[in-house]
Amino acid sequence: MFEELVRTAIVPLVTRLTAPPSPGGTVRDAVERLAETFIREVASTRRGDIIRLIVSEGPRFPAIADFYYREVISRGLGGMRALIELGIAKGEIRQTDLARFPQIWSRRDHRG
Repeated sequence: MFEELVRTAIVPLVTRLTAPPSPGGTVRDAVERLAETFIREVASTRRGDIIRLIVSEGPRFPAIADFYYREVISRGLGGMRALIELGIAKGEIRQTDLARFPQIWSRRDHRG
């Protein structure tokens, strides 16, 4: 039941958050959209409660933590990695090694 909650409440959002930029859009636009949407639809909602529960109870329930990593975190990192690789290809991101560790992206890694 818990896994189904994560699959229906969070996984579709992660897929939407990591969508490529619209035609003519920049990677920065896509990353800013990701951050704004995360704050609006996760941090200040019941989805945020689910995430906090997983983080706090993960050590006691490693199977749930593994499931969450596999279904949410790895997908989110994969989407961020794809955005960063696109930004590198378009010349918008200078740090070519950044794609290996997308979770450390910062504004200074972006040109402009």
